Amino acid sequence: MVLDMEIYILESDGIMLHTAVEKLEVEDNKIHVSLTPLLKRFAIIGSKAYLSYKTFVLPVKVVGKSESKVIFSLPTLNAEKPIGERKHARVLNSSKEPAKLYIKLEEEETEFIPHDISEGGLSIEIESKEQVEKFIEKREFEFRLETPIKEAPQVSGSMKLVNIMEMPGKFKLGFETFMEDADMVKLRFYIYQRIKEMLSEE
Repeated sequence: MVLDMEIYILESDGIMLHTAVEKLEVEDNKIHVSLTPLLKRFAIIGSKAYLSYKTFVLPVKVVGKSESKVIFSLPTLNAEKPIGERKHARVLNSSKEPAKLYIKLEEEETEFIPHDISEGGLSIEIESKEQVEKFIEKREFEFRLETPIKEAPQVSGSMKLVNIMEMPGKFKLGFETFMEDADMVKLRFYIYQRIKEMLSEE
């Protein structure tokens, strides 16, 4: 048994319950997870919970329960509201069909593969100290992001460098992004699809 996700339930007396579970199956907008002693007692049909997986936390609802598992419904896409909790759900870029990022460092655009993406920002990993210096020097940039889904083939806007993490042999740079509402809705479609892909991955 691989306990690869976590469930949080706020009990009626104000106690936050937390348990690690095994992801069993994902179908349509439902996810099946293993039953634990806490879920057996406190996962009541219709009650709300939070599902934490890899890089995001989603509000979910208990829609089924048996002697071996609990079934939660995933949130539906709402173009007007951010997906998930902590304001923005963060998804890892796909290794099979990655989104590509183009940043205007100088006169011409430079291509990067984002590490993760959210509605409020993204990060990249680079090895070049010279490129890091260019980012530090300029701080704010125009960008465009190409995704593999038809609902969001491309979004664009501006971005601001907000953090740098030095790691062995490379640097991880985090950016806050700013987009028009139409591009934000397109990006939300991409993030929603990546959430479902990530949940379905082995």
